[in-house]
Amino acid sequence: MATEMRESDEIQSCEVHESSVPKWQRFFEIVFGFLAKSSMVVVGLVVFVLSFPESLAGIPTTKKEFLIFLLFGIIGVIGTGLLFYFHIR
Repeated sequence: MATEMRESDEIQSCEVHESSVPKWQRFFEIVFGFLAKSSMVVVGLVVFVLSFPESLAGIPTTKKEFLIFLLFGIIGVIGTGLLFYFHIR
């Protein structure tokens, strides 16, 4: 009968094709995924620093040192995000 669906037809109809998802939705999925991964990295670093207090010796003490440290951190996060976005897909 024409109204009966085979199991394979049902499975194919449930699949979401990339072209059916709007671009803005994919953008927000990437952004929120990146934020979730970044927050887990920050939590891991906080746990590491709190677990090993002797590792605090290298923390910057002046404003200039802190800005350089922050710049390298931002470059590292952006670089890692770009690496994952373009090479691990």
